[in-house]
Amino acid sequence: MFNYKLYGLTLASEFELPLPPTVDNDTVHVTLSLSADIETMLSDSYLLNAYQIDQNQNVLFTGPFGHFLVKSGQTLQLKLHSDKQLSLAIQYILGSGMAIILYQRETLVIHSSAVCKNGEATLIVGKSGLGKSTTAAILQTAGYQLLSDDLSVITFKDGQPWVNPGHPTQKIGTDVLSDMKIPITKDKKTTADGRDKYFHRASAFSMKPTPVKYIYHLLKSDVDQSVFRQESELRKFHQLYRNSFRFKLIKHLGFSQKHLSLCQQLFKQTSVSFLLRPEAKLDLGGTIKAITDHQEKSEYTTHD
Repeated sequence: MFNYKLYGLTLASEFELPLPPTVDNDTVHVTLSLSADIETMLSDSYLLNAYQIDQNQNVLFTGPFGHFLVKSGQTLQLKLHSDKQLSLAIQYILGSGMAIILYQRETLVIHSSAVCKNGEATLIVGKSGLGKSTTAAILQTAGYQLLSDDLSVITFKDGQPWVNPGHPTQKIGTDVLSDMKIPITKDKKTTADGRDKYFHRASAFSMKPTPVKYIYHLLKSDVDQSVFRQESELRKFHQLYRNSFRFKLIKHLGFSQKHLSLCQQLFKQTSVSFLLRPEAKLDLGGTIKAITDHQEKSEYTTHD
């Protein structure tokens, strides 16, 4: 078995993951295994896109690699069409699979990338294709460290939200890597949002849980350079609430009320803003300046 730390959980896996291994003897929270005996149809279940959910809120996911079955936030069983599909399956497990596990454990999962600097974390929130990973990569050139890509897991300590570290890779568009003069070497190629992307190892990665101070909702616009825009508190909260990872699963996993409460708690303890990015260019320097200026001027803000 391989042992890993991911999103605040200890994983024991029969197959190797692209994560730093750990030899800690901590209690195992989640077990990942290969199995040829997974049923491809759950009894007393209904279909939600590629997900079957049964009365016990177990989830069977069907993908191009095969199937995986998640039970009680504790086990994930993987059934492959062929051994050659394992690498593809792992991509899904680290995204949708972990989100299901965390929701079953009643944990808040935000569709965002997270970076940290000076002991404070910033969440970069937005729909697919808006530039979460790109913005996180840009900020790494200004001394930030990556905490997680695309999926940020929030826990609370004495009412303060903390983000737990994910894995040190990002899905970055080949056009962005080229603009940032980052060489494309042996990183794994994928396709998302209609673009060629690579699994690129972050230039700086932190494995320490970090308190969340800033949340930026990304929007693309016809602006010439990155700029912050004023929005109502209601719109800020609504965007945060809706931008959970695999949001449609929340209701069907019996997590709606707890999710709302956790989002309210996160919102009250952080500074939430909207960041407009140029539609037609990377704006590396402008993005760094806008965020640096904003954080220098901002004070810790609470919301009623």
